[in-house]
Amino acid sequence: MGELGELPDLEAEVGPGEWKQDEFIPVLLGRTLSTELPALMKAAMDNPEVTVSTVCGGSLVLAMAGLLEGRHATTHHMALDMLGAMGVHAVGL
Repeated sequence: MGELGELPDLEAEVGPGEWKQDEFIPVLLGRTLSTELPALMKAAMDNPEVTVSTVCGGSLVLAMAGLLEGRHATTHHMALDMLGAMGVHAVGL
């Protein structure tokens, strides 16, 4: 890995998740904001040759990092309002 926000030479990277039932999901997802993930995702989203997709709470993480403002995104139906509150055009499926 190079400088913060520099994309590694990978086609895809998958990171494991962890959840304890007594943790509030937005707080858990918000912890990623103190990692290098938001900078890496911003670098990926700024690169027109890279397609970024997320699953589950990934769209919430991107929204919390300010990377989805004004964009269309979806997530679990129970979190669509949360996406909308962060300036994302929340799309229900």
